[in-house]
Amino acid sequence: MELRGRRWLSDALRPHDDLVRRFFGHQTADLFCVSAAAVTGDVASSLPSMADAVMRGPIVALGLEDDYDTARATVDPNERARLLGQLSTRLRTAGFMPHSAMLDNARAESLSAAGDAEAGARLDLDAFVGALESRPAGAPARRRLHAATTAGVSVELAEAIHAAQAIAAFEREEEVGLEVVAEHTARLTPAHPHGLVLMVLAAEHFVAGRRSDLLQGVAVAARALLGGPTAPAPERPAARLRACLADAGIEDWASLAAGARYGFGPHVAAFVAARHARHLALTGCGGQAVSAWDDAVERACTATAFVDAAGWCSSQATTLSQYRDRRMFERQLHEHAAVLREAGGSPLLAEPVEAYELALEHLSRNKWPTAFAAAVRHRRWAVAAGRLREELAAEALLGRVLLASGDATRAAGHLVRAGAPDTEIRALVAALPERTFTPPAPTAGLPGQVTALLRLVARAADLIDDANADSWLDFLLDSGGVDAAGHPVAGDPSAVPAAIVALAADGTRSRRHAEGVLNHVKRRFDTGRLHSDPEAVRAVAAIAERHDLVEAAELLVRMLLADDYVLTTAVMAYGRRALEDHPDLVREYCAAPAAAARLDAHLALALIGDQGAESPCTEHLLEIAASPPRLPGHFSGPASWAKELQLAPHATAGARAAFVEHLIRLVEDIDDLPENRESTLDALTALANGIITETPDLADRIEHLALRVARGELDGPANRTIPGIVGLFDPPDAMRAAALCTAAALTRGDRARQSEVHRLAVNAMANPLQLSWAVHALVRLPTELSRPHLAVLAAHPEDWVRALTAALRAADPDSDPDLGQRLATDRARRVRASLANTLPPASTHPGIRAVRETPKHDVRRSIRVTARNSD
Repeated sequence: MELRGRRWLSDALRPHDDLVRRFFGHQTADLFCVSAAAVTGDVASSLPSMADAVMRGPIVALGLEDDYDTARATVDPNERARLLGQLSTRLRTAGFMPHSAMLDNARAESLSAAGDAEAGARLDLDAFVGALESRPAGAPARRRLHAATTAGVSVELAEAIHAAQAIAAFEREEEVGLEVVAEHTARLTPAHPHGLVLMVLAAEHFVAGRRSDLLQGVAVAARALLGGPTAPAPERPAARLRACLADAGIEDWASLAAGARYGFGPHVAAFVAARHARHLALTGCGGQAVSAWDDAVERACTATAFVDAAGWCSSQATTLSQYRDRRMFERQLHEHAAVLREAGGSPLLAEPVEAYELALEHLSRNKWPTAFAAAVRHRRWAVAAGRLREELAAEALLGRVLLASGDATRAAGHLVRAGAPDTEIRALVAALPERTFTPPAPTAGLPGQVTALLRLVARAADLIDDANADSWLDFLLDSGGVDAAGHPVAGDPSAVPAAIVALAADGTRSRRHAEGVLNHVKRRFDTGRLHSDPEAVRAVAAIAERHDLVEAAELLVRMLLADDYVLTTAVMAYGRRALEDHPDLVREYCAAPAAAARLDAHLALALIGDQGAESPCTEHLLEIAASPPRLPGHFSGPASWAKELQLAPHATAGARAAFVEHLIRLVEDIDDLPENRESTLDALTALANGIITETPDLADRIEHLALRVARGELDGPANRTIPGIVGLFDPPDAMRAAALCTAAALTRGDRARQSEVHRLAVNAMANPLQLSWAVHALVRLPTELSRPHLAVLAAHPEDWVRALTAALRAADPDSDPDLGQRLATDRARRVRASLANTLPPASTHPGIRAVRETPKHDVRRSIRVTARNSD
């Protein structure tokens, strides 16, 4: 077969009717040993019995053809069941286990037909329990077992059937949870058929699902099934059950591991050592786990169980990969595992038939229930066999299945236990529904698992309720992210600070937490470990405002003077109010000689009114205005004027006018790149209100210039390219849209120009890449022109369009209260956040009182805090 292939072998057998008839049966020979042209509809309709064709090979090989034909021809069901039982025993003895199971299934049917429901149900239960270990139980057996429970079988048999059915239903995710499995297995006693095996399977599912509470609930029944000194349970299932009890804390792992050296055979003792190593690895004892893996591999090799030794060697490598100081040995362990795998041997627990491969296949075909069931079976086997690497892979697969099927909340626990990377955590948080989210409880584990949990907490902090957030802050601030020995509990050292900052980003409820978070951020800043972290600045600013801590304001001023552009920009974005509330601190730091050359220091002084007409803010704007135009081809990006826009309000009117003149010249330079001219138009739009008030003549010039750009009259040379930069849209189109927004911001009652801007904006809405600027332009026009479009934009399928509509609706909040309420209850977070950030206080607009109340009770903490603080 391997040398020639299936097709060659089939062609070679086709002329040999006697061989095919002997090994595969008469019906197979009648169909197979004819040419393809001779296969008519009548022949094709008499297809061979697949069961008979499969059975023929082993039957012929053992010389049992006559017995098999006699059993098939027997009419009496009792006699037929007896003959099938003898054949099944012979096949099982010879190692043909699947064929023996097929005969047992036929034997159970015969007994049921004869009226012996008890014997038939016992045979079906035997097959059903055997199938639970390796593959899904067949539907016929499930139906017969269900019928047997109402056919007068014994109580013990009925309860054992119910327990087996509960385990199978849980694996198929048929709305049967582990609680139902625990309810049925708690009734099992030594008198129940397969009671010990069913208890082992249930206990392994409890351990795999992290439900130690359920295992503790069935502990009494489990101990009874283990037997006593005079009648001990079989070694292998007893060891599996005791390992589960030790995982739940019911037995002592140290005693079990020590006693296994002499109380079990070599293979089972190796298994116990592997399960102990798994327990140590998942409870944060990495060094001890590595030693236990060594012991398990050594004992498995002594017992010639090389397949198990290979699996445990890979699990040891997985454990080592989580600890940075030991990763050098990981490659050697994988090579060792490959050699052991080639050596062969029988594993203590056989892997379920292609469970992992089936789960992947069904996942690719969007068959979520069957993929989930296969992954659950694979996870139970991985836990039972002590295969940590396969267990983590099964958890990741379960998380992917649940995430793909839309159940992100349940997927969170599986992805955390798998130690998912940050990319998967991001996708998970993006898929979480807009309701309160409770992350898994903080527990010890592999560093990768702890990292995944902390990343989940950080990214989903906005959906965590206040009480849960306080509990997490208590845990993180008390532990500091290290264990008792001072080692980091997370594989990524930045995971703990990120979680603390995210939970405190909108302020903390208690002053104790505020001081703890502040001390944490201050330590990082003082030791040089706070780099480009705007969320840390946001948390400190929120603490300064909410708890009026002088230490928080002082830290903000120090961050403002740091050599970190991200930090200084974040301070001006989030901490302006805190700086204004503490002018003495600002003067102490920013008026010092050491800060004289720093523009951010003068900007902070300007915030508290300590800058005169000849301030550095004015000097800087005049210096910009006097500089030559930028060279064509220079790309500065959309934020090129961010610092100047912050300085402009604190400079003199003359400096601002000179700066605006400079910007106009840049827009008029058609040889410059559209990207540069677009960012300049954005700057002019931001300065529009001041320009209209102070320099009306400049406003007219800019408006006229912007309309010319919007019409496409100043596009410049066609087909300009930027070396090394790939644009997402045509740059001239984006520049025209930005000019349209500038023109709308500068219109002052000229109906003709307003109508032209309105016409151009409506046309731009048809282009998805210009829609953002079109909406900006529309809302800057008079209400009677923009109002008809707001309702359409508020129902746009894109979240960002509705969010922009919500943010810009503040220009006329009383015009349509129903629209405001619809935006306040929008499904997208960014839409509700935009509305909460821009709505004016209800005291100045009584008509929006109901709209303002909705964000105060939003599911997201940031929206609630914003709405309450701005009222």
